[in-house]
Amino acid sequence: MQKHKPKGTGMEELLASTAPTGMPARGDQLFVFEEEPCAHWYLAKTTGGRLYRVSLEDEIVHRGDMNLLDEIGESQDEAERKLLAEQYWRGELGAKPCVEVMVPKARVIDEIVLTAEQIRDVWAAKGLKRVEFEKESIEDLLANGLGEE
Repeated sequence: MQKHKPKGTGMEELLASTAPTGMPARGDQLFVFEEEPCAHWYLAKTTGGRLYRVSLEDEIVHRGDMNLLDEIGESQDEAERKLLAEQYWRGELGAKPCVEVMVPKARVIDEIVLTAEQIRDVWAAKGLKRVEFEKESIEDLLANGLGEE
């Protein structure tokens, strides 16, 4: 949570304030993607990130669409942000969901390592080119609408 940029910190604060009663804090949970392509995209857009294939060792605490969180981060409209947070907590999925599940613990099976070529393929699938990363961070590119399909 400490690695978030201000936009991400604001999103996490909103999620904390709209969380259902009894929901454990997001910062105390592990986040696991249901589909590996979502995990690849997360790795490709995160500096210094690492991914692991895991086996769940406890019950799923929450299942939500990570893309709704990206929408919260991009919106300037507080009412819309709150609506998106509530939609996330209800487990509703957007048009192109990237489902994350919150779990208290999991067992690592192995690490997912992508080659530079595989990361370029992930970027290309989102409409991004390597040369664009030399000018701006991926967060800035995404905020400017690049990568939207």
